[in-house]
Amino acid sequence: PILAGWLRVFAAPLLDDLPAAARATVREAAVALLEDLPRDAAGQPLADYVRLRVLARRR
Repeated sequence: PILAGWLRVFAAPLLDDLPAAARATVREAAVALLEDLPRDAAGQPLADYVRLRVLARRR
């Protein structure tokens, strides 16, 4: 599964302190939540993002 692989790579720094069984449980729960993502024509999940830009002014 694409989402599980993506989580294994990119969420690793967040999950490294957990025992292996807990990491697997968290990944499975995340994949279950993400299954409702919209899909492209090939069936690959699409995850939208929003880029925020902030301008701060000192007073």
